[in-house]
Amino acid sequence: MAREVANSDQSSITLLHDNMAKLDSLKPTPYGTIHAAQEVYREAGIRGFWKGIIPTLIMVISLLLLLVIY
Repeated sequence: MAREVANSDQSSITLLHDNMAKLDSLKPTPYGTIHAAQEVYREAGIRGFWKGIIPTLIMVISLLLLLVIY
């Protein structure tokens, strides 16, 4: 009985180890700034670098106006 429990524990540990190894191989590799810029350009073109600039400028201008008024 004890031997069966030990064997089942060992097999579950082996299965867990194998599954963890599979998950580690699926992790994306870290990349730097140049790779990120290439990916943005590939996916969205030159406009991809300027997405979100209007809301950012609105936030900055509103803070600037508050500073000037103060």
